[in-house]
Amino acid sequence: MNIQILPGLKGAKKAKGITVIIDVFRASTTILAILQQGAKNIIPVKSIEQALLFKKQDSSCILVGERNGKKISQFDYGNSPATMISLNLDKKSIVLSTSSGTKGICDATYSSETLIAGFANISKVILYIKNKNPDQLSLVPMGLNATTPAIEDDLCAKLIRKRLQNRSVHYQEYIKPIMNSPGIKRLHNLKQRKDIFYCLTQDILPKIALYDKNQKNIKPI
Repeated sequence: MNIQILPGLKGAKKAKGITVIIDVFRASTTILAILQQGAKNIIPVKSIEQALLFKKQDSSCILVGERNGKKISQFDYGNSPATMISLNLDKKSIVLSTSSGTKGICDATYSSETLIAGFANISKVILYIKNKNPDQLSLVPMGLNATTPAIEDDLCAKLIRKRLQNRSVHYQEYIKPIMNSPGIKRLHNLKQRKDIFYCLTQDILPKIALYDKNQKNIKPI
């Protein structure tokens, strides 16, 4: 298995084979929380305008998203796993637009499969990949605004790679450097401390989230 780590939106656009989009703070974790709460599907979109058009066409869909970490004013909810886990989303369609993660999902056009991963579902993703045993695996740590590296995404990608190589790992060695990171400080400033628990707790949301490029939505498998 050839494993490549391809950061940011540029990486997503080059990714081939099974591709794993990693946006720990917070799109990946929010997606997993939405699926955990029974949503029918998640439609990732790059722009606010696209999301509002979906709402205009189907008033029952729920708009979730952020810009600069803050809830978009016309949307129903912000990009918060702690908020999503408190909702009953059974059979709902969610339209999601974020500053980083959804852009990577939409732009990974060369992938054979696109998975969404974070620490919250890391073991499920690793098992799925091991069972598939692809020739090519692309790990895409999205970073801040899909351009600036983020330690939480980089370390999650490295942890996935190391575990796929059956090398010994200690989870806390990967989490400890994140606790003083800009991402943590940003969540504190946004008063989103509860999200940190869901984003950094290993396997708390054990779902496989797969993006269907034909239907242009994310479903659990």
